[in-house]
Amino acid sequence: MENQLLPAILPRQLIQELIDEGLPVLNSYISSSVAVKQSHEVNQPLVYCNPKHKLTAEYSALYNELTPVRKNKVENLIINNVAMMQQNKEAVRI
Repeated sequence: MENQLLPAILPRQLIQELIDEGLPVLNSYISSSVAVKQSHEVNQPLVYCNPKHKLTAEYSALYNELTPVRKNKVENLIINNVAMMQQNKEAVRI
């Protein structure tokens, strides 16, 4: 997410430097908007307060980008735990 206080070109340069160094950078970007403040004023999440707003779509895209990573980590953890349990059962039989 770009810093809103710096001139617009500096954050883009920083992001490009991260990409050039091969560091992981998310594809989703979150714009600045008064919609967040408005949703806070009515005590509703943005997705309920203004579901068709551009910012809502950006947060949804960010969630969708992050979800597979979390899902894959959980799946890998389960697979590793099952494999360890099977190895322990085989060790007990021997």
